[in-house]
Amino acid sequence: MSESQAVAVDTGTTSRELELVLTATQLERVREWTLQEDGVERFAYMYCEPTENRLLVREIDPIPAEDCAVMESSAVRPELSIERERLGDAMSDGLVPIMVHSHPFSQDPGFSALDDNIMESYRDWLGQLYPEVPLGFIVIGHAGVDTAIYTDPSTPRREKLPISVVGEWMLETPLDAPKVERDRSIDGERYDRSIRALTDTGQKHIANTRVGIVGLGGLGSMVALQLARFGVQDFVFADPDVVERSNLPRIYGATNSDVGRQKVNVVGEQVARANPEATVEAYPARVQDVPESDLSNCDVIIGAVDRLDARLYCNEFAIRHLRYYIDGGVAIETDDSGRVTDERGLIQLVAPGANACLDCMGRNDAEHLRIEEMSEEEIEADIQRGYLEEDVVAPEPAITPLNGQAASLITRQFTKLITDYSPPADFIRFDGLDDGLVAVGTHPSEGCISCSAGADLASGERSFNRKDLVGGDGEIEVDFADPMDAPGVDSADSQTIDQSVVDQSVGEETGVSEGTGSASQPAPEPEPKPKIRGKAVSSQENESGEKELDVPEPEHGSSDRSLAGALFTATQRAVRERSEPLTLLFLIAVVLKVLRGRR
Repeated sequence: MSESQAVAVDTGTTSRELELVLTATQLERVREWTLQEDGVERFAYMYCEPTENRLLVREIDPIPAEDCAVMESSAVRPELSIERERLGDAMSDGLVPIMVHSHPFSQDPGFSALDDNIMESYRDWLGQLYPEVPLGFIVIGHAGVDTAIYTDPSTPRREKLPISVVGEWMLETPLDAPKVERDRSIDGERYDRSIRALTDTGQKHIANTRVGIVGLGGLGSMVALQLARFGVQDFVFADPDVVERSNLPRIYGATNSDVGRQKVNVVGEQVARANPEATVEAYPARVQDVPESDLSNCDVIIGAVDRLDARLYCNEFAIRHLRYYIDGGVAIETDDSGRVTDERGLIQLVAPGANACLDCMGRNDAEHLRIEEMSEEEIEADIQRGYLEEDVVAPEPAITPLNGQAASLITRQFTKLITDYSPPADFIRFDGLDDGLVAVGTHPSEGCISCSAGADLASGERSFNRKDLVGGDGEIEVDFADPMDAPGVDSADSQTIDQSVVDQSVGEETGVSEGTGSASQPAPEPEPKPKIRGKAVSSQENESGEKELDVPEPEHGSSDRSLAGALFTATQRAVRERSEPLTLLFLIAVVLKVLRGRR
């Protein structure tokens, strides 16, 4: 970089207030642009969506030579007019700019005295105009980076900006960068055997990882208990259902006295018993009703649900917040005589922007979503008319061993993801009858309506722009800064479950929660909910640990790239979230698009 004035106050510490998050694909693009063979320094902007304590990289903007005031082997800086334009646009859009330049002559670079001066000149300039917007800098070399962040640009104090790369195992060269410092302690004696396999560092990574589990039935409960015994200490649970008698063989630890109780509470107590250090934030609600801030703080989200709307919501949520999503489930097929003809399970890891998401692989089905939104009366009427098969509401077969196999595969994926001891697979399919297991790699579909650049990737909390909806200065005003502010949308309440809750329940005279009956007199079984089988779309465990639909084998490039497809999918998303005002809004948008196209 070039010219300037004062010198910054570099504390040498890593920021605990902010973390930069980008995908492996984005990082490789920055490397390709800035580290070219000619040895010339190059410059790029990163525009980031701020979400609480994370900066999500939405866009990479390389600055070509013709837009630079200087670009040589020892200095680079854009023209002043380019700086004003790019930075002004970013600030106006509510984005945080990160300025990146390269030291192509270095493996692990550090900021030079010249860099210090130029960063201070930026701070002095932009800190007066935008004192509440953080200001970040990166110098990149062939293996590592140095970083700086002014969380308060009105002062010269700066820290190192920690970086997290989604899909880091896919990089050709690992990135040496500052990391978020977390300080949970671990019991070395308790986890001695795990530490011998995963190292002390790996076990600490597990303890410091917050996990969200959606669906606490047969599969979800097994995953929760495995992770608790493995050392995870921080959970968020979401499931609106209560324990039924038919769940007891598959929900570990559940007894007759738990019938009628919320699944999240029953499994939460089992988790606290298995790991005294664990805390569970339990939401007896649909995942769509969990406060966005609580779910977005989960490092990994695990889905064990039967409803397609919930599964696609988790997929989209992970994409918007650059969080990992592990989607898993099982299915058993029988013939007319009751003989098992197929046992299978599917586990898919979604690393947003780095591999394929559920939409990339065509794991969305409008007909199945339509059936999910139908009432029992409407389903029965369609069956009578012959529009649906009679077995559409029939319970699905389910057995504990198959759930256990899928749960262990999910836990293995989690372990590889968090401890880095081996790269996780993108997609796993196992055959319960032939004991076959196939793991394949996936890649994002170009133009995917969910995870491609310019779609939902790194967009943070849900918001709506009227220009996006109607293609210009339309007549619809929509601006929900927080999705919970939208009409008709309420956030769910949670209960915190830890060892103290377990101790209290043990000390109670009967040990039975209100409304669940006694050990000898179990509570009445709740009315069973219809299990939708419908059209085969994906093999996914349900919230009762019971059924899952089939999924086509991975097909790349299967996303609908048309405008109509994008609008239709947006309508689907509104339906997933069961928001009637948003559904109506999107339908209006479709009509306006059609009318504009006919002019």
